[in-house]
Amino acid sequence: MYSILKYPVKISVFVYILISLVILYHKPELIFTEDGISKGFGCADDCEFFNFPVILYSSAILITFLFEYISIKLE
Repeated sequence: MYSILKYPVKISVFVYILISLVILYHKPELIFTEDGISKGFGCADDCEFFNFPVILYSSAILITFLFEYISIKLE
């Protein structure tokens, strides 16, 4: 079971793609407009701080660190 955790980068990429596809499928109102277009970054009325690229960048960093930490602890 733990043999799959020997490759944390591959798992991280898989989970990252899975999260991005789930976000694209559900299109939450916080990230997307009613037309399905991603909102811009900023503090204006039509912009949000948590837009799609910011969420993807932060999730990529967190996922990578998480699986690296798990793989180190299991060795």
